[in-house]
This record gives sequence, structure tokens and C-alpha cells, in this order.
Amino acid sequence: PDYRVCDYSVGSLKSDDPRHLFLPFYTHYVSAGSIVRSPEETPERILAAKTKFCAVVLGKRSRHSPRERFFQQLNRHKRVDSAGYYLNNLGRSIPGGSPEKIAFLRDYKFNLAFENESLPGWATEKIIEPLIARCLPVFWGDPDIGEAFNPRSFLNYADFSSEEELIEKILELDRDDTK
Repeated sequence: PDYRVCDYSVGSLKSDDPRHLFLPFYTHYVSAGSIVRSPEETPERILAAKTKFCAVVLGKRSRHSPRERFFQQLNRHKRVDSAGYYLNNLGRSIPGGSPEKIAFLRDYKFNLAFENESLPGWATEKIIEPLIARCLPVFWGDPDIGEAFNPRSFLNYADFSSEEELIEKILELDRDDTK
């Protein structure tokens, strides 16, 4: 913001300026209650409904995100269903940011939830949608995401020393539902 022409700013990127109110993008998307598991939703019941491995919904190519490369690498180990307009391998497209995407993700254990950019505070519906669908997000984006979401509720790309280490963790969790 140009504070020569405005007194205050509200935005979805973090700023150290005291005249800026940080309001995460995902807060506009859904109520916080929808990502909280109800008592009836036991881990066993949730896992019993998971009949598929991993999904991604890519609307477009991203120059700054490792998502395309990661999708291709994980897909070499085990099929990842891609239902977006970009890199589609299902023959049908699901729009991102939609109830259809959440319904689509409900069958999957994992979702590649990679943002287009990695900026402090920038977290969109990409992390929220899999949480609503009770699907484990594999997240890349906001370097501070662990401040906003429980780090045990997703796999953070930044927490792994290599993509291969992250892929091995995904495959390990897929093989052992008790984990």
C-alpha cells in the first residue's frame, strides 16, 4: 500500500507496518468450524471412506511453484489423479474453489495443495478444501503456515530436506493407516 494516499490497509499478505491488518485469504472462504472434525468423525471412519490415493486440481501452470514437478515425481511412484484444467489425467475437469472439488477430494487420502506462490501469509482455499474433505493436504506455499494451522494436520513441503523424502513419507503414510 502507498501510505501517502491511504491511512490503513487490509490484505492477505503479511506486512510489518502497524497500519496494515493481515486478514488471511482463507478466512473469506469458509467458516473455521468446517475444518474441525466432529466427534462422530473418528479417524477410523474417515480412513474407511478413503478409497483412492492422491489427487490434485491444477487450474493453470505456475512459474513459481514446484507443484508440476512434484506431481510428476509422486505420480511415478503411485498414480495421482489430476482433475484440473492443467495436467488433467482423468478426462473431466473439476473447478478449484468449488463444492465439486471438496466432494471430489472426499475419496482421497492425500491432496497436493500447492499455492502458485510462496509468500508470508499467502494461504488460499488450497489448504482449506482438503481439510474440509478430511483429506491430508501436502502443502507448499506460505512459509509461516504452521502458525495458522496445526502442523500435525498437513504435510509441509518445507519441513522435508528433499522432495524424495516427502514422497517417501506420503507413501509410508499410505501403507500404514495407523500412522
